[in-house]
Amino acid sequence: MKVDLRDIAGAKVVSLALVRKHVEDRVRKDACTHLSIEIDPLLTHVHCTECGKDVNAVEWIATLVEHWECVERIGSRLKEQREELDMLADALELQRRARCQHCGEMTRVRLPSRAESARRLIHHQQQGDGK
Repeated sequence: MKVDLRDIAGAKVVSLALVRKHVEDRVRKDACTHLSIEIDPLLTHVHCTECGKDVNAVEWIATLVEHWECVERIGSRLKEQREELDMLADALELQRRARCQHCGEMTRVRLPSRAESARRLIHHQQQGDGK
């Protein structure tokens, strides 16, 4: 039998997403993350050793899965950023080489340190001010 709840006058239908949002908000207010637990496999009992509360095993597993998915996402983003930085470092290394006008071989160009750059900037600014 198919029942359309929209046909029932005065029926209050709540979206499952709203219920989950309410539960998630309630859980987030709880300061303990229940990362240190004791598991009783015979009674299927999960007990948090940090706050002393009994934890729903299914909720704890779901939270653990979400945590590891988040860790995997962060790890993959870091790997992508590392690869991008490696490519930029390679490109910079290529720019630090120049062909010698005397012998025609490629040589490294010595870039000034930050301290040298700062001293040159200060010296240039002092000359510009007429000192």
